[in-house]
Amino acid sequence: MIGYSRDEFTYMNFSRLVDEEASKQLSKMFDDVYETGKASRGSELQFIRNDGTRINVEISASLILDTKGNRAGIRNFIRDVTERKKAEETIRRLAYHDPLTGLPNRLLFRDRLNMAIARAKRHQQYLAVMMLDLDKFKDVNDTLGHHMGDHLLQDVGEILTGLLRKGDTVARMGGDEFLLLLPEIKKIEDSTTIAQKIVDAFQNPFVIEGNKIHITTSIGIAIYPDSSDDVDTLVKHADIAMYRAKETGRNNYQRFISSMVIREMK
Repeated sequence: MIGYSRDEFTYMNFSRLVDEEASKQLSKMFDDVYETGKASRGSELQFIRNDGTRINVEISASLILDTKGNRAGIRNFIRDVTERKKAEETIRRLAYHDPLTGLPNRLLFRDRLNMAIARAKRHQQYLAVMMLDLDKFKDVNDTLGHHMGDHLLQDVGEILTGLLRKGDTVARMGGDEFLLLLPEIKKIEDSTTIAQKIVDAFQNPFVIEGNKIHITTSIGIAIYPDSSDDVDTLVKHADIAMYRAKETGRNNYQRFISSMVIREMK
C-alpha cells in the first residue's frame, strides 16, 4: 500500500507517513483511544508513500488489553480509499459542472449567487448577473456539424473566463446560453463595461481546426438590488434583457429596466 518493505515498515514511526497536521490528528486519536478505551472508526487522512505520492486512507483504532485487562497498546486497521475518494469527487463534479466545458452548471451558479447576494446585503454592494446567448449558433451546428459547435462552446467558455476577474463565475446553462456572476461591483456601470468587453472580444473570429467561425453574442444584465434581491428573479430579468438585446439587432447588451417586464406581459 505505501511502498515500503516489511523490514523498513516494522520499526518506522508514523510521522514518516503523514504530514504535520495528519500527525496531530493521529496522535489525538491514539491518545483518546488509549485514555477512554473506546474505539475510533473511520478517520480519513493521507499517507505519504515511499515514492512521495499520497494516498487517501481510512484508519480505525482500538485498544489492546493484556491478559490482566491492562492497556497494552493500540491496534489499527488501515484501508486505502483513494479510488473511492476519486469516485466521490467525480460524482460531485458531475453534479455541479457542465460535462462539455467543465464550467459550473446552473445548480452551482445558483449556490454561488445565493452566497453573493448574502454578502452584497451585508456590505451594501452591487452585483451583476448576465445572461449571454450566441447569435445564430444553430447555423454553426447546421453547416459545420455538432463537433465544431461543441469546440466553439468550449472556446467561448475559455474566452469568457479570461475576461472576468478571479472571483467571478462563468456557468453554462445548456445549449449556447451562459450565465455570468459579477459579485462586489462598485458601481452599475462596471457591469456594462464588462459586457462591452465581451461584445468586442466576439468581433474576432474563432479559429477551430482551420475554420474561421464568426459569431456574435447578445447579453442581458440584471443588477442587484435594483432589478431584484431574489436569485430566480435576477436570472429571469437577465434573460428578459438578453432577449431585448436580440430584438435590437443582436451583437449588443441590454440592462434590465422595469419597462421590460411590462413589454413581456403584453
